[in-house]
Formats: sequence, C-alpha cells, structure tokens
Amino acid sequence: MQPAPVYPSYPQYGPVYNPQLNVTPNQNNQNQNAPTNNNNDNRWFDDDRRSQIQLAPLPPNDIAISYAPRIPPMPYTPNNINIVQPSYNFPKPDDSPLENALADPRSSSATLNAGVDAARKGDYKKALSMFNTACDQGNPAGCFGVGVMFMYGAGVQSDTQKAIKYYQKGCAGGDPTACANLGMIYDEAPNMGNNKQKAAEMYMTGCAGGDVDACNNIGWAYANGQGVPKDINKALQYYRFACDAGSQLGCYNLGLLNNTNNTYGINAASMNPVDLNYVACNAGDIVGCANLGWIYSQGIEGAPRNYGLAAQYFNTACIGGVASSCNNLGVLYEQGRGITQNAGQALEMYSLACEAGLHNGCNNYKNLKAKVGR
Repeated sequence: MQPAPVYPSYPQYGPVYNPQLNVTPNQNNQNQNAPTNNNNDNRWFDDDRRSQIQLAPLPPNDIAISYAPRIPPMPYTPNNINIVQPSYNFPKPDDSPLENALADPRSSSATLNAGVDAARKGDYKKALSMFNTACDQGNPAGCFGVGVMFMYGAGVQSDTQKAIKYYQKGCAGGDPTACANLGMIYDEAPNMGNNKQKAAEMYMTGCAGGDVDACNNIGWAYANGQGVPKDINKALQYYRFACDAGSQLGCYNLGLLNNTNNTYGINAASMNPVDLNYVACNAGDIVGCANLGWIYSQGIEGAPRNYGLAAQYFNTACIGGVASSCNNLGVLYEQGRGITQNAGQALEMYSLACEAGLHNGCNNYKNLKAKVGR
C-alpha cells in the first residue's frame, strides 16, 4: 500500500493574497499556532505530533460527527493587548531604553528595569515596588507597570479601579500601552458599563502614540461600529498600520477583512456561512477551517456532502489545535469515510482530542482501543 499523502497545512485554493498587503499565510498562522498558558484554552498540542497527521482521499459516506462552532471570529475581538512589560514608545531624552546599561542606579529608568527583571523572575511584590517608585519618579511606563499588577493581581490583590488610576496616569504621561490597556478595561470590564466610546478614544490615543495593538483594536472598532461609526475603509487603514508596525493580529485582521472585501464586497452580511468560513480559513483562521469541515461532513448550508473535503479541513484545523476537528478526523479514520481506514491514526486523533479535554474524544479512544485490542 502506498503511504498516505501529507496534505498542506492550509488548503491551496480560495482568495488570492495581495503581496502589497504584507500579509502571507505564514504571518497569519503564527498568531494561530502559538501555544498558550491559558488553562481555559485546551486547543494546543505538541508540534511533533501534529506534524505526523496524514490524509488520503476516498469516496464519502454518511456518518455522525460532533459539532464545531460555525461562526468564525471576523475579526477578533480586541482582547490581545501587550501586557508583558511596559512600553518604551515615549522614552525621555535622558531615559532611553537603549541607554539602560549605563543608567544611573537611582534613575527612573534603572528602577523600571529592575521591576521588569523582578517580574520576569516571578518576584511580583518586588516588581510592584519598583514600578511604584518609577511611577513616583515621573516615569509613565512605571505607572503602566503598576496598572498591570493591579489589573491581573500580580503581587497584590486585583483591583480594577486602581489599575484604571495608574493606567490613566501612565497614559497622561505619554505611555501608549497604558492608554491601550485602559481602553481594554472600558471595552471589557462589566463594572465599567461596557463603555465602547471611551474604549475607542483610548485605543485611538494609544495608536497615535505608537502602540500597535491599540491600532489593531481601533481598527476592530471601526470594522464593527463599536464606539465609533462603522467605517470599513478606516478599519483597513488602521489594520494596515498595525500590520506594518509589526502586529501579527493586525496582519491577520487586515488579510481577513481585505480578502472579504475584495472577494465579496464590503457588505459581508450578504455572505452565507460557507463563504464566510471559506474566506476565514484561507486567511489563516483555523476555526473557519473547522467549520468548513463540519459543513462538508454534514452537507449543510447549501454545500454538498463531501468527506474528502471534510477530512482536509478537519486536518487543517486539528493541526492548528481545534480539538473537535481532531475528534472528527478520528471518526473519519475509524470508519474510512473520505480517507483510508486506519485504526491507529484514529486512536492518535482521539488521543489528541482527549488530551485537549474533549469528552467525546476520550470516549471514542476508549471504545476503539477496546475494539482493536491495543
């Protein structure tokens, strides 16, 4: 028997990328494939195991498969803010991060750096003290650091109001990431009244100061009419700015929105679920690929039932880390629907899904293992 071919990570058809956009599938996929430490997000698997997934097309047949969400994020909600360390977009002439190695130990720059170093080592109480001192010395990035500590309860009890206070101080002092995180609080925090207009103002301020994630978020606001009038052209402008400045999420959203516009026009409301997910998947959205796998496996939303295509899209989504797609691909392997029947590969797919916390994957693995006696 010939070895099963390895399909490419993403389907090689659909909207053509415009090289002038500085958006490529690799750029888009970097954001999707990054591991996460969020305990509530169990989609990510070991790269070596994902790279071993193989497919071979065969005629389709009927089968029941677990459901994957059908509506992809277009574009992402603005919740990807840089909180790793203070921003240096507005250093003072005598307080440049390029001169940190020569900074006076008593300077706000040296104090700030000591706080960043302590935070990286997990000594959050010391980090909080250093950030506080730097803030009192007039360094807006120090105020940003204190805001981060209060926002996430690192070294101190979480306190949104105090986080707001220090973000406001940092933003007023010229730290754009403090403005961006303040916007995130206005955007997301329930007790802030979901103030989209204030959020948009803060994103705009942060973007003007050079925070690329703030530029992405004000682009999202314009794309969705959140806090500002809906304006697709302005959304594209800010996404492009964010992408050119180094934001992977900005590149992703730029590619997604631009592909949607070029292929289907500005009014995406007229697009059916197949079109939406087709564009999303080809723009690098693994959830869109998972949704297409589900659609083709069920023959719904006006699409023909085609297990060969379903297997390819499930494969793509499983490689990207969508647990339900790994389970669904395992079902296809177990039954030989659209791909060569292979109990070993089915067990591998079920194992991936189970390890990611999908109950169906655990049950399928247990049942198949008992059946084949492995």
